[in-house]
Amino acid sequence: MTNEVTDSPITGPLLSSVRVLDLSVGVPGPFAAKLLAYLGADVIKIEHPGRGDASRRAGPFLNDLPNPETSGSYLYLNGGKKSVTLDVSTSTGAHVLKQLVKKSHVLIESYRPGYLEDIGLDYDTLERVNPALVLTSVSHFGRTGPYSQYRGGELVDFAAGGNLNLMGLPEREPIKFGGNAGQYLGAVSTLSGAMLALYSADVTGAGQHVDVSIQESLVCCHIQDLCNYAYTGEIQGRGHGSMIYPCKDGYVGLTLQQHLWPRVCAMLDLPELEHDPMFATFQGRRENADLLDVHIIGWMIERTKEEVYHQAQGYNMPTGYVATVEDIVNSPQHAARGFIVEMDHPEAGSLSYPGAPFRIAGVEVEHRRAPLLGEHNAEVLCGLLGYDKSELVMLRGAGVI
Repeated sequence: MTNEVTDSPITGPLLSSVRVLDLSVGVPGPFAAKLLAYLGADVIKIEHPGRGDASRRAGPFLNDLPNPETSGSYLYLNGGKKSVTLDVSTSTGAHVLKQLVKKSHVLIESYRPGYLEDIGLDYDTLERVNPALVLTSVSHFGRTGPYSQYRGGELVDFAAGGNLNLMGLPEREPIKFGGNAGQYLGAVSTLSGAMLALYSADVTGAGQHVDVSIQESLVCCHIQDLCNYAYTGEIQGRGHGSMIYPCKDGYVGLTLQQHLWPRVCAMLDLPELEHDPMFATFQGRRENADLLDVHIIGWMIERTKEEVYHQAQGYNMPTGYVATVEDIVNSPQHAARGFIVEMDHPEAGSLSYPGAPFRIAGVEVEHRRAPLLGEHNAEVLCGLLGYDKSELVMLRGAGVI
């Protein structure tokens, strides 16, 4: 890295001089490390000998045949990295890790808070090895506080972060949408914290210990509701502000907030609804949602989701159709931006993946496949640390790599 400012545009990978050690599992740490790899960082994935990263055992698998080299989760989350097997819980493994730390800039980990201290790899110890190291720890509740040792997960994080309370119909129990959006949001916080600390280390020469809480990342998503509570004492509940309606070939999300209501009525060609006492206010639309649905669904069901989407956009309404996986893969928007990329893997073959979710002018984004388990042991341990191959044989025999 360099602090020099020039008038020349950036060319080539942005983080080509940065080395990252990825000791994390799950989604937030691995995805944050992958984003760093997109920017050209040399990311070394540290995996347990034999079993590898836990995501290697998570589906979906190619042809539904469990194979640690063809897990879709692993292939996506670890693209662009090198794989080194190393049991850091052993004294020899910890020694090797310290050697890697000495030659690296960032270490991302997701162990239970306190585990690194238990095995002698706490920040104070690693800082003595490399004073400029950025150690980024990501966990469900953060490293401190009464919940720090609690187990978490996507549903737990959504619930504890307050997001679950806002989702669903007011007369029903809360619901959560599918996938792991909270974990990926935690990845964005992990990336942000690591990059800020990396910049500070580049300027000052002093490293940082970054503590990322996935729950706190989710709390930040609804700061407006926290402000409303602070100002008025009102607790925001679930409502009918935005609803999903069926159409001819799928579903469309429609926002019914007060400032958009006249546009909704104009699009439906039902201007009389705008001032109807049952629907004229947001509260009225909530209380009479079943009656309102008759009007909206009757209009929607005669149109495709693309038709509804474009008509709503014509009325300057923030509306979107519910995209299926097929819609995403075939999206003309993604095609125009080259977002879906195809990569070949020695065991999984040629597959399509979502690419980098950002563009930086003049910066090359690298798309590279995920590694095989331990594929880069010799390259990293011999080429970077200076071990000879006979030492690798002994380390493997001892179960260290």
